[in-house]
Amino acid sequence: MAKRFIIFNGILILLFSSTFGQKDTSDKKTFFAIKTDLAFLSAYALPAIYNRAYISTLTFEKGFSYRHSFQVSAGYIGPSQTNIQMWRLIPEYKIFLKKERNFSGFYVGVYLKYLNQVRLIDYGNKDNKHIVENILSYGAGATFGYQFYIKKHLTFDFLFGLGGQYTVTHYDVPPDAILIIAKPTHTFPPLPPKGLDGRVSVNFGYKF
Repeated sequence: MAKRFIIFNGILILLFSSTFGQKDTSDKKTFFAIKTDLAFLSAYALPAIYNRAYISTLTFEKGFSYRHSFQVSAGYIGPSQTNIQMWRLIPEYKIFLKKERNFSGFYVGVYLKYLNQVRLIDYGNKDNKHIVENILSYGAGATFGYQFYIKKHLTFDFLFGLGGQYTVTHYDVPPDAILIIAKPTHTFPPLPPKGLDGRVSVNFGYKF
């Protein structure tokens, strides 16, 4: 299982590299990069491997007008032995503060965040039915980061985001589980509907 998500992400990066790898846009006003979030992988890799889950994260960034860029980050975990699946999607806009080298150095920006976590909860029915716990989280905030290149193509992007979030939790309960849902269905406390949203990413990838 440890090789599963590494191989998948590697194939995607190689695919895009073979398609766009001949283009060097380091001195132009536009560029395209594909990256993976090492912080996301580090945070979830061991639990995913232990629970035989699949994990993937990719970021696509498109730069324009020398100092502006738009990127979209997507992450996925599951399914696993714990019956948990999670999707994450983060679009964001970045503006680089340094003018000497395009799309590098310190930057600021804004982001939106969508997270969907689905969990199946067994309630002991002989038919092995489940209560479906669906958690939707919406967030937005400011992004602060630093990006640089090694040998024109290898890209490192360190970013920190801080904002607010709103969470909705919904339970899809089978009719014969109504009496059981009143009991504690899991050991985790429910997420608050409102609160701070934060994110840390260490993106590593290839700039075309």
